Amino acid sequence: MRFLRQNRTLTLRSRQCSFAIIVLFALLSVVFCLLGSMGVYADSGDLPEPEYHEFSDLAGKRVAMMTGAPFEEAVSSREPNVGEFQYFTSMPDMKLALVGGKIDAYIMNNAVGTLASNMDPRVTLFPEPLGEMPYGLAFKKGDPDCAVWNAAYQNIDQSVIDAVWDKWTGSDESAKVLPAQDWPGTNGTVVVAACDTLMPMSYSGENGQLIGMEEEVVLLIAKELDYHVEFQGMEFSAVMPTVQSGKAKIGIGSILVNDERREIVDFIEYYPGSIVLMVRSAEQQTAEQATFLDALKGSLERTFVTDNRYQLILSGLLVTVVVAVLSGHSEPCWASDWCWCAGRIIRCSIRSSIFTAVSSTASRSL
Repeated sequence: MRFLRQNRTLTLRSRQCSFAIIVLFALLSVVFCLLGSMGVYADSGDLPEPEYHEFSDLAGKRVAMMTGAPFEEAVSSREPNVGEFQYFTSMPDMKLALVGGKIDAYIMNNAVGTLASNMDPRVTLFPEPLGEMPYGLAFKKGDPDCAVWNAAYQNIDQSVIDAVWDKWTGSDESAKVLPAQDWPGTNGTVVVAACDTLMPMSYSGENGQLIGMEEEVVLLIAKELDYHVEFQGMEFSAVMPTVQSGKAKIGIGSILVNDERREIVDFIEYYPGSIVLMVRSAEQQTAEQATFLDALKGSLERTFVTDNRYQLILSGLLVTVVVAVLSGHSEPCWASDWCWCAGRIIRCSIRSSIFTAVSSTASRSL
């Protein structure tokens, strides 16, 4: 009889242990299914697919631009039924309005637009440009050195210039460093008037140094001609007057060449430019949903994978089984107690992950 009672006890324990393990793995399966189903933006190297593809898609939509920018006619000539034009005093505010659904598109040059798309896959370039015009390095009208520098520029392989474009409009901030002026500079030093606020073309870096695509292009040409370069930062409105007065040899600052500007300065046209529309990417849900799901996925992954909490639960099960079997404990409640504790650990972990995700989303929106 005693043997039969012990046998029944062990059988009950075995059943409860199996039940606890099944419940545990069911809960863990739910967690890892959540992790697998929450998509994040892939870093494929390509720009995201746009929400709108043709100008007719902008009918009834809200289009924004910087205050004072003369692009209403350029948009209306392609889609007369644009719903509304809005005006902003800063580029970051326009981007936030786009992501937040307060506008449907905003106007920018292709350098800033490409950088924004590479840095934040929630926004991307509209497929059709509003207008095309090259970026230029400005020289004083009639300055013979413009032809000399242009000839030196033509000696630089186009693949080198393309690589410079990709570097400064890309998302790898660690690569955005100017080459050292390690050539002799036997022909002296030229002064370059540079706008210090137009990322990625010409701007002030973290240490105050003027950096950007145009600074690097100027340095490539200067190396060909064996000049050293001194960059002087200033507002965009001061760049061309500084060149016209002769206080600087060259002016840079994301200058798009047009007929009006050709009348007052000469240019080296060094890279294709355009006026573009920025729109939301097609993959984006609402900004709040995408941000929350990404944050929740990251929080769950840190909790159960990076922090190895699932191993803690499994090791707890193993220790409990070994102790219970070796002790010959007659109370068969250990498995249900362990199951309750394991479930509580998982529930608390998921609850903590959701709280972390909500907090992260809220802090990003401020």
